[in-house]
Amino acid sequence: MYRDIAIAMMGSDGDERALEFGLALAEHFDAKLLPMQVVELPQPTYNAWEIMTDPRIEKVHDKLRHEAQEMADRAHAKISQSQVSSSEVCLVEALYQTAWEAVAKECFAADLIVVGRSGDPAAASRQAQGLASLLMQSGLPILIVPSQAPASSMVPRKIVVAWHSSREARRALNDALPLLHEVESVEMLSYDSDTDPKDPIRRHALIEHLARHGVTAHSTAQGSKGMDIASLIFAHAKKTGADLVVAGAYGHSRFREWAFGGVTREMLLNAPIPVLMSH
Repeated sequence: MYRDIAIAMMGSDGDERALEFGLALAEHFDAKLLPMQVVELPQPTYNAWEIMTDPRIEKVHDKLRHEAQEMADRAHAKISQSQVSSSEVCLVEALYQTAWEAVAKECFAADLIVVGRSGDPAAASRQAQGLASLLMQSGLPILIVPSQAPASSMVPRKIVVAWHSSREARRALNDALPLLHEVESVEMLSYDSDTDPKDPIRRHALIEHLARHGVTAHSTAQGSKGMDIASLIFAHAKKTGADLVVAGAYGHSRFREWAFGGVTREMLLNAPIPVLMSH
């Protein structure tokens, strides 16, 4: 079960939707909400003699802190209208580190992190790099919520698990177990698995494993015919009426670079519905 759900509000147009999803999930799981408003402060510059920092930077920092506090106050007002147990909205300052590094450090007592994805393509592209960093550093599952995600998906009823016999996919499936209970359907979806003769046996064992956890699931295997896997997953989710995709995040340990592969990047950038990812 999820007992502590963190919401990382990054100052984007996806924050409000992320907060709504976090509140819905906290109520569903009777969990405590750990909301944080993140403000990234520019690194101080020094004068020509490099003796002291430029005093003008303090005014910039104060302005950013004030704006972040206003956003935190609005979030607090919304949380106060709910019946959810919540800590105070924590103002997280990121100085000499990225905002995503600061979030990873603050989420040490959480089971799940909820983040809203911006509706602006350019902002979402920059955000995807930060999400990749957060996936690598936090050690937690992350629920990425598009800013236009439908309210009906706040507590998912139909879930598609993008399955591949890999460490990342197994991690994501295990992290999603609390969500897989009491849903209408769970579908294990795999592509191009016909090259592995043991794959049908593994998928059957996986269905039995989920059943022992009280989760009723079924398996679907399809060929991609060389098409983009992420797009096929999105299309299948739409066709079946799924409101959540669970997927492993594949990439390299050099988390400071944009190193994730094509499927993961597309999931972070373009998923039309919420995606729960783990690395």
